[in-house]
Amino acid sequence: MIKALPAIVHEVPNIEVVIVAGGPSEMELQKLVQELNLANTVKFFPAVSHDLIPSYLKEFDLFVIPSITEAFGVVAIEAQAMGIPVVGTRVG
Repeated sequence: MIKALPAIVHEVPNIEVVIVAGGPSEMELQKLVQELNLANTVKFFPAVSHDLIPSYLKEFDLFVIPSITEAFGVVAIEAQAMGIPVVGTRVG
């Protein structure tokens, strides 16, 4: 997803991407963001407690779950329940 952002930023210059709890790859993702000059576009946040998830989700226009281990998690269902379009990836 991060690798695709330069093309998206070209078309949607005011886009903001939020990554919550980047997992074991977070340091690698942060490095990639720096290499692609996306530090003003991509923000990293630590994991949030379950009761705070709705307050985060209500700020999103789109929810993307680009996981290599979990194609469709509970948080994707929560986003859909709030009327937020969800983009997932195929695992396997």
